[in-house]
Amino acid sequence: MSGRTNDLIDGRCGWCGTDTLYIDYHDNEWGRPVLDDRTLFEFLILESAQAGLSWLTILRKREGYGRAFHDFDVERVASMTDADVERLMQFEGIVRNRLKIKSTITNARLFIGIQAEFGSFLDYIRSFFPDGTPVVHEYRRLEELPVASAESDAMSRDMKKRGFKFFGTTVCYAYLQATGFIDDHLTACRCRAGVANRQPVSEELRCYVESAIIPRYSAFDKAHREEHVRWVIEQSLELASHYPSVDMNMVYIIAAFHDLGLVRGRENHHRDSCKILESDNFLKARFAPWQMRVMGCAVEDHRASGKEKPRSIYGMIVADADRMIDPETIVRRTVQYGLANYPDLDRDAHCRRVAEHLENKYGPSGYLKIWLPWGRNVERLGELHAMMSDKEKIDAFIYNIFDEENASR
Repeated sequence: MSGRTNDLIDGRCGWCGTDTLYIDYHDNEWGRPVLDDRTLFEFLILESAQAGLSWLTILRKREGYGRAFHDFDVERVASMTDADVERLMQFEGIVRNRLKIKSTITNARLFIGIQAEFGSFLDYIRSFFPDGTPVVHEYRRLEELPVASAESDAMSRDMKKRGFKFFGTTVCYAYLQATGFIDDHLTACRCRAGVANRQPVSEELRCYVESAIIPRYSAFDKAHREEHVRWVIEQSLELASHYPSVDMNMVYIIAAFHDLGLVRGRENHHRDSCKILESDNFLKARFAPWQMRVMGCAVEDHRASGKEKPRSIYGMIVADADRMIDPETIVRRTVQYGLANYPDLDRDAHCRRVAEHLENKYGPSGYLKIWLPWGRNVERLGELHAMMSDKEKIDAFIYNIFDEENASR
């Protein structure tokens, strides 16, 4: 993959050449985040099979590998026997290498073991990426692309200790590229995440959101109406500006859809918002399936009370954008919710409830998490802690806002 003249071919990384299968893989899969264990297992099989061969050879046999290994169902592959190995040695749809076939079955069993230990293979991979974001390189020429990294060294070394075969650091690095944990699209590549998307959000998407999505927020409680969703959109785009690899159109849609599930109630609104986004036919016609899934997961992960770290940078962006750490806004929204849902409480009970909510969510030991260092959330949370430490001051603040909201009903 060297040579200045071949660094880019038709605006793409030159390694994919002009082969249509290779181009499709480059444009739609390579470097795109994979969030489900089934696809992660599929690429584990394919990358391990590639060892010593060209990737294009494996791509041409991809359908055959699916047939040979139960459509990449890890449980079924793990239960395969020596008789299956002998059968596959006669199957022309895959590379007929006995050691590789046997290692696929062994690796499947070890894959299941990692799932049991870490909760998912995805979480296992994430353990080698502490900040939870993909590594985005800034290479201009193919000859600059490495064949290994600190992450692939550490991950392959750990997998070797666990017994995995055909998964050295070079294969591991290719695996991390294929599954989007490392983005090695050249800086000028048309498919580099963010190259096209550093442009303003698509006008077509804006028109759709303004006409069909934002009006739905008028049916929600006072704290989650149009003003709120517009704030989350604005803050999301601001936070995303610090991450050149993200797709601004995806950021925009995630923010716009993040609370739509409130139409079905508050308790599971994050999951319902995910379902609404992923079933939206307008979006499905304009985003690839992997993008729809990433956006759905981000919406599902945005809830402040969620105990798990968001699964992607997109989830972290919308989660932090939704925090709105402003003392007056927080107290006012909490008061509004209390007045709407607990009408029998007296003034003192309402204000005690607000104070308890502040402590439980925003206090030094509260459940709210800030995922990104950008923006003013970290600074604002510190200011709120200082305000909450003065009980007389915070109580007066809460009572004043309660009286304003109660009088305006």
